[in-house]
Amino acid sequence: MTNRQLTATPLGGGSGVFGKVGDVLATATDFQEGAIGFAYSPTAVEWVRRGSTAWLTRAGEFRGSGSEFELRIFDGERELRWCKDGSVGVALMVTEVESTGAPGERRRLSDEPYSRLVWGSTTGRVSEDRKWVEVAEGSRIAPFWVPATVGPAGPPARALVALTAVEYIRSDQFGNAGVVDERLVSLAVKS
Repeated sequence: MTNRQLTATPLGGGSGVFGKVGDVLATATDFQEGAIGFAYSPTAVEWVRRGSTAWLTRAGEFRGSGSEFELRIFDGERELRWCKDGSVGVALMVTEVESTGAPGERRRLSDEPYSRLVWGSTTGRVSEDRKWVEVAEGSRIAPFWVPATVGPAGPPARALVALTAVEYIRSDQFGNAGVVDERLVSLAVKS
């Protein structure tokens, strides 16, 4: 276990309450180019990448459909989370700080992140700017594009794509500990 803990603060310094995913992203201006994430709606998962001035999908600027209910944006150092419950949701910026050793802290479990596979594998198709890779899984799910930068050769067909995250544990008053949270760090094509 490391000496780091997870902390969360409302986005924008206020209550962090937003009605639409577009409003959240318009406030999340301190993410640098290359930050990535995804937005869930009832019908799709839309992957996004921070461009020089806007949040982009493979097809262009991300505007949102208005039906999104969850958003996670990450850049390796922090993660923005927004989860809509009813007509509004709370957006939190999640980061790590030095542990104080206080009871109830969500302490980082390990220095090494873990990986979780994204459903499907690469098809071999890459966007012209080499910043998006197509992923599919036979006839079970429709092909979709994830923000993963690749070299000139591109990924091989059927390569796996993985999200990397770090886990946080909390101990109770009896000394029992369990994983209570995670923070997404990166997305990469596994060769």
